[in-house]
Amino acid sequence: MAQKIVGLDWLRAIAAILVMIGHARAFLFVDFSELANDPTVVAKVFYLLTGLGTYSVIIFFVLSGYLVAGSVDRAHHEGRWSWKEYAVHRVVRLGIVLLPVLVMTAMFDWLGASQFDPAYYRGEFGAEFASAPNEPVANGVLVFLGNAFFLHNIIVPVYGSNGPLWSIAYEFWYYVAFPLGFFALKPGRYQLFFAALFVLTMWFIGLDLAVLFPTWLFGYFAWKARDGLLGRLVATKAIYALAVVFALFVVMSALKFVNDYSIGSLYITAVAAFFAVIALSNPVFDHGARLAEFLSKISYSLYLVHFPLMALLSSMRHVARFDALGNGMVLFGVYILSSFFLAWCVHWLFERHTATLQRAILRNMRQRPRHGAAA
Repeated sequence: MAQKIVGLDWLRAIAAILVMIGHARAFLFVDFSELANDPTVVAKVFYLLTGLGTYSVIIFFVLSGYLVAGSVDRAHHEGRWSWKEYAVHRVVRLGIVLLPVLVMTAMFDWLGASQFDPAYYRGEFGAEFASAPNEPVANGVLVFLGNAFFLHNIIVPVYGSNGPLWSIAYEFWYYVAFPLGFFALKPGRYQLFFAALFVLTMWFIGLDLAVLFPTWLFGYFAWKARDGLLGRLVATKAIYALAVVFALFVVMSALKFVNDYSIGSLYITAVAAFFAVIALSNPVFDHGARLAEFLSKISYSLYLVHFPLMALLSSMRHVARFDALGNGMVLFGVYILSSFFLAWCVHWLFERHTATLQRAILRNMRQRPRHGAAA
């Protein structure tokens, strides 16, 4: 079993929290330039921290590349690679939370649009903050099924109000693409076959998804570099490790300061995260291991549930936004705590059973009699 790295738990947890608080800020407060009074230092720090969500999604991609692509590499090296096990593990990992959250999104969106203020669900706030719909939310059966099969942003839009679902489709198709590309580079009978499937996958998902695949690959590059000279350089000494991780925050903050959300800025974030992921294996980041593990465990559920919940809460108050921090910080706390509580519930009901379901499916597949076998 791979060694547990507490620092990676902290990075995953913090990335999920940065995404969540960024959306909470957007639901509750006007943009920085629209504040009623000259911003205080506290306001500047608040808007900085709540403006790092887009870069935090790239951190998720790099982490995923490190863990998932690294597991592919390790399984191949140890001679225990299985397409079947890989497919079951990846689909269950995403689907066990995605499916109930899609149902929850449908319920929350119906409640918010029919019983409270439907303006948000009509797309009237799309221009004001990220991840909000720019047109009436798509909540039909075909859109639901398309999202359930990870086809959003390819064939169908994201389901309902849950804008952050966009990255789950990216994640799934990177899961598909990586082993195809990996084995396309390995000499063997099926090398050309895997290469053709890789190219077909890239064509199918389109440029919008494919263009960020290299950011995911930076995680794999970190996996390969972790035990080499670079790993010894940035992870062995605590002072170097702390400096590298701090540099990631500086890079993200600088990009936010200049409001650069271009593809280039996302690649810069991925490079900084590449070094940080390696550095986080240093024991200096092992403090608070239990809290880091808990927050990391619910981070996927937190990422998926917080947005439709906040949309519902905002529809109850007609999506009014505050132009001063003091007026809305209590509600900000309510949004955050409610999201954590709902994420814990979803994790407890569904996500914590991921490994159990994976084992059950694989066991059932192994026990299934072959076609034509004697009864």
